[in-house]
Amino acid sequence: MTIKNQALTNVSLAPFKEIRSSAGCFVHNIILKTGLVLERERMTKYRLLYSTVEGNTASFVDKLTQVARAAGDELSATAIGDESDYQEERQPYVVLVPTYLTGGTGTGPEVTEIFTNALGDYIEFADNQALLRGVVGSGNRNFNDQYILTAKRYAAKYQVPLIGDYELRGSVREAEKIFLAIKAHLGA
Repeated sequence: MTIKNQALTNVSLAPFKEIRSSAGCFVHNIILKTGLVLERERMTKYRLLYSTVEGNTASFVDKLTQVARAAGDELSATAIGDESDYQEERQPYVVLVPTYLTGGTGTGPEVTEIFTNALGDYIEFADNQALLRGVVGSGNRNFNDQYILTAKRYAAKYQVPLIGDYELRGSVREAEKIFLAIKAHLGA
């Protein structure tokens, strides 16, 4: 954050006002009671697509969104499911997929994905696959080799890196770590 008067110390940075710049980024201007304006770095917007069934993934996306906001950034997250309208993505993105499988306890071809197929179809819609930069997986470590198997399969199928994983609803610490990975893979 740029302080235009270095003599100021211990100054409250609230309230603040958001202004969208011509580039589509947000510029935060913090207006102090004295009328002095502090300018903050531009906010970067990151794109995330995800599949959620029981709410665990949505809960983790909420944590990621809070981490992004605390870092002065924005996470544009969209849940993709069977009822989603497909659209062409316009910026690079990462996907977050939970692991739901049927067909056994192994990792072979008899074990198939369930519930995340709409996300795979969305990635394959138009040129969306060309903008995919990475995969984050979630699962339950109790399932051993099947832990984040869906994410591993997505990464292999779409030839992008597996950039992170977390268990069940994930922790804030995991969200911080994964948000840094998202930033690194989306170019910031």
